[in-house]
Amino acid sequence: MASGGKLTLPILSPRVWLVVVALLVAGLVFAPLYLAMAIYPWLPHSFSGPPPMWYSALGLLNFGRDLLFSDLARYLVVSLLGIGTAAVALLWARPYRIVQALLVLALLAILVFPWIYEYQPGLVAAPGYAMRVPTHPGFMGGVVKRAQDGAEQVPCKYELLGWDVTNILFYQATCGNDPAVTWFYDPRGAIDDPHVTPRAPGGLARDEMLSYEVLDRVRASGVWPPDAEPGVRSIQLRQGSLRSPDGQWVALISRHVYGPEDVVIVRWEPQR
Repeated sequence: MASGGKLTLPILSPRVWLVVVALLVAGLVFAPLYLAMAIYPWLPHSFSGPPPMWYSALGLLNFGRDLLFSDLARYLVVSLLGIGTAAVALLWARPYRIVQALLVLALLAILVFPWIYEYQPGLVAAPGYAMRVPTHPGFMGGVVKRAQDGAEQVPCKYELLGWDVTNILFYQATCGNDPAVTWFYDPRGAIDDPHVTPRAPGGLARDEMLSYEVLDRVRASGVWPPDAEPGVRSIQLRQGSLRSPDGQWVALISRHVYGPEDVVIVRWEPQR
């Protein structure tokens, strides 16, 4: 509206603002992932020319979300903002039915996100082989680590130190500018989670395996198109995989091409 030659914008009520914020959070931050999952399998492997504008915009939205969610605090704040505004808008704003349906979809998109956006290391066990991932970040941390992969960040670097005589693996993690930390892990399940130790014992076994022996027992995760998997698999395996003294396990360092690393332990023989 114009008043006295000046343009004045309409003032939205708090109830309308709640609806707007909830739909913006869900639509700009969470919805691009679901849209990408729905359409990417139907797209050609590559475009004959420059990709269309909508494709580039979708990729930019997903990259922006990954940058935002690469920190746990930011992920939690954005998620709670979306859940809170959508829930209050449904209970208090009393919007039209179509807006109610959109708010319910927004809530669902945010609530199921950690299950949809779960993290996998760059290499996983091939069919029939058991796998342990001592560096897996857990439920909420998995969202952050997958976002770090999308944002091409490497939060931690790992080094395999070796196996002791009881077949416990020792490895070292260096995260950011923090001092290196030594961890130990028992893949047989005697120790459920990795534990920190002041230092690794001496005389650790370092029976290094050839890359082709290890590559037969793993597969690259999340590769599209699927026929590119064998080439990506070799890139995502770092040199220096170590076999346990009892010959039952091989420890390796898996990496996403431009993203996080993981310590992965694969059983040497397939399960029967």
